[in-house]
Amino acid sequence: MKQLLFVLLFTLSLFADAKMLPSTPFNEIQKAIASGKRVLVEVGSDHCLSCQKMGKLLYTIK
Repeated sequence: MKQLLFVLLFTLSLFADAKMLPSTPFNEIQKAIASGKRVLVEVGSDHCLSCQKMGKLLYTIK
């Protein structure tokens, strides 16, 4: 049980230092969509607990 707790806390600490990605201007997104590129649009709130948790995971994927 202690090992599981250690692994969980260690994993959470890795996500605690994630940096925010820079935003992209809307006109650049429109151009990318028009050219057929795949675009990931992230929508969330700084005040939503679920959004914060999902956001940390999303930054590790990118």
